[in-house]
Amino acid sequence: MGADDPRDCIPAVVDAIAILQPKFAVIENVPELLTCPFRPGEPPGSYYRHLLRTLDGIGYDAEWICVPSAYF
Repeated sequence: MGADDPRDCIPAVVDAIAILQPKFAVIENVPELLTCPFRPGEPPGSYYRHLLRTLDGIGYDAEWICVPSAYF
């Protein structure tokens, strides 16, 4: 459901990042974050693209990497 999901906590996470301005932040790739539409009917992955644009808009160079959990 993307942004229409009442459980969506990404906006609160982005707000916290904007307020606290840490040197870096890590957001977990929860299931389907990379492929979720921003809203039902929109293109797959549009929610993730929106997240990257939002982070860029508050001054962060957002990058995506995969870190296997075995490293932790």
